[in-house]
Formats: sequence, structure tokens, C-alpha cells
Amino acid sequence: MVSYLTTAAYRNSGFGADLSPFSDAELRAILQGAAARVNTYCTTPNLPQPHDFRGGITTDERHVWNINAAQRRVYPWHQPLKSIDSFRILVTNQNYIDIQTTDTVINNSAGYVEIVALTLGIGIFPQIANLGLSVPIASINYHYGSSFPVIGEELFETDGQTFRAANQWWDTAVTPTIYIDGSVSTGNFTIDYNEGTAEHDDTELTAGAVVTADYNYTLAPAIARATGVIATDMIAKSRIAARGLSGLTALRVGPGEVEMRPSVATLPRTSSSGMPDIPDEAAWLLEPFRFHAL
Repeated sequence: MVSYLTTAAYRNSGFGADLSPFSDAELRAILQGAAARVNTYCTTPNLPQPHDFRGGITTDERHVWNINAAQRRVYPWHQPLKSIDSFRILVTNQNYIDIQTTDTVINNSAGYVEIVALTLGIGIFPQIANLGLSVPIASINYHYGSSFPVIGEELFETDGQTFRAANQWWDTAVTPTIYIDGSVSTGNFTIDYNEGTAEHDDTELTAGAVVTADYNYTLAPAIARATGVIATDMIAKSRIAARGLSGLTALRVGPGEVEMRPSVATLPRTSSSGMPDIPDEAAWLLEPFRFHAL
């Protein structure tokens, strides 16, 4: 399952919840649930593979290809695009044309990939279309995701040898550079790309040494923050439920009496978007990342 925060990063992020009673396995399940709510709120695509805001690979995504309309654009479901790995137009499973990826152009601003030079042989489609699909299919394989560069960020010490960046999920396609007091450190650190940490391989560094890094990361900070906010809200609600207080609308304690008012059974309250409520902060953070149908 997708998880936009690791347990170690969540414990170090200062969301305010007391996490000491929770094992890493329990926190991982909570964080995966929070990531699922992030994707649900953002109405991310689930086909042909579930969306991952850290990026990923999509295979055999299929779109209608209307040859009569001289169609040249396809709007992939997962955005933003990094590369088109294959582009095939099918009339049957055995009859198709492969478009050279060098003959495609990606336009992430508008969310489409366009064929700019049709492969020789495309003209056979009017003849073979009568023997296959009524409307041909475009099948595409592609990489999607973002890569955000960071220059000279100070990493903060966590245990004397391990230094953590502000962002997790470093881009493995870009080699990071680690500096000690402004000088490049060659081979002295082990990088954990998922955690966004650099562990010094030798003895502890000199007191007061400043460790900085140049790196790229793949997950927008707002997604990670929203995941933590939702997870913290889930923990708070679970603690209320554990005390047998779920379903109450009011609790009043007075001299010699305690009054509990149960809620009236209703449908779950929804936001203006029509989705079940998430914490306001999470909704504000996620609004720019919501997918909208074309």
C-alpha cells in the first residue's frame, strides 16, 4: 500500500500526538490509511495502476483513438508525465502500429502527449479497422512524477551519526551531494533515499559540524504534511473510541453529575466537494492536487 510518511519521519515531525504507545507496525497501518484518504480526497486515478504522488510507472493505459477525427493527443490519467515509454495504436490485439517515442511531445501544462510525426503505415488503419474494433485503442506505457531540487539544505542530527533532511523520498535518479562545513564529503555517508537521511560511516562528527546537502525529492511537502495531519486526527478519534465515547455530540460535567448526549444517526457529514470530511488543514493543503475529469 502507498504510504507518504514513514514511521520514523512521522515520529520526528512534531504533529503533537503522543506516539509512544504505538509500535512501528501500528503507525505504519495508520499512515497507510491516511495516505489512502489523501488519494480518495484528491480523486486520484486507480487504473491501470493506483496513483502514487511520489511517481511511478503506468503500463497499458488505454484510451479511445478516433481515426476519423484525426486525433493526435492523448490525456494520460497520471500526471505529471516524465517520459513516454511506448505508444501503440491497436485495431485488434494482433494488429497495431507502434509510434516511435521520439515522435511524441509531452505537454504537462495541458496534461497531454501529442504525436508530432505519424509512423509510416498509419494509413492502413481505414482498411483494417473494418476487421477489428469499431474505434481503435491507444495503449501507452509511461513514467510519471515530479523531481524537486534542493540546494544547500542543512541536515539536522538525530543520533550523532544520522542527519535528516526536511523531505523524504529522495529521487534515486539524481545523486545527492553531502557537505561537511561546506566541503564535499566523498564516500563518508550512507544515503537512505526513502527516509531522506545521510548516515556518517565513521565515528561521530566533530561537535558543531554543519552537514548540508544538495538533492532532489519526489513528494510535494503538502502531501506529506496532509498525510500527517490526517493520521493525527485518526489517532485522536481512535483514542476517543477506545474510551467508549464515540458517537457523542456533547459531554458536560457539573457538580455531582455527568451528562452525555449521543449523536443522532445521520449520514456522514461531507465537505463542499461531496467527499467525507478530512481536517481543514489537510483539505487546504490537498486542494491544488485534486484530479479533475477532462
